[in-house]
Amino acid sequence: MPILSTTAHARPYIESPKTALRLAQIKILLESILQLEIDRALKKRMLVHSLWEVARCTGNFAGRYRSDDVIRTVGVRIQRDHIYRKSALVDELLLPSADIDSVISHAICCVVSIDEHRRLHLVNAGLDGWDRYAAADIVVHDMLTRATLQQPEPHSTGTPKTKAHMVSHEQDFIAYLAGRKSALRYAKFLHDISDTAGRDITPQSLRTTEDIDSFAAALAGNYGDKSVRNYRSVMNAYVRMVRERGL
Repeated sequence: MPILSTTAHARPYIESPKTALRLAQIKILLESILQLEIDRALKKRMLVHSLWEVARCTGNFAGRYRSDDVIRTVGVRIQRDHIYRKSALVDELLLPSADIDSVISHAICCVVSIDEHRRLHLVNAGLDGWDRYAAADIVVHDMLTRATLQQPEPHSTGTPKTKAHMVSHEQDFIAYLAGRKSALRYAKFLHDISDTAGRDITPQSLRTTEDIDSFAAALAGNYGDKSVRNYRSVMNAYVRMVRERGL
């Protein structure tokens, strides 16, 4: 049976007191699946199912993030869309140094109309996260803070915005992460770090623990502790690449 939007979708999102415990249990589940000596395809399917559990315990069809169509139109068919592509998240989990907390924090969904869901699947496959929504011209609201989170630009082409600061050896970094789809998201995070800190990321500026601390200090005033920890994980991967490849 199709699920339709109701007047309740215009109400604020209130997190269940059980959410934190359920997310902790999902982390245990993911860790257990990753340790199983089973067929890779089967393992991927089990990981995908576990990621859907994140959506279920963070509001399901009434989650924190909802499109403008969903909150303003009663009776429209709705769907959950993973803001970050599931395939990229699963690939990231299968990396040797996977940051499971980061994957869980990015496995949330946005509630969209069926038409918007189709549009999201037509955008440039190289885009992920909120860039997909901008390319599909979808306005998204954060129903916890009541902020308009994604305001698309007119005539969006789906081309990523030009970054103000450089990330040196970006393609090397993507290749270092085995060319998986999640590598594109990690590369985007490096651009976020560079833009926020107001500094280029190069093998000279980001090669030691002290350099990571310096960039993280610049992020602290703009992001919460959890996001900064996630960005640290990305910077650690970049530093490992610099050292291992002698850059």
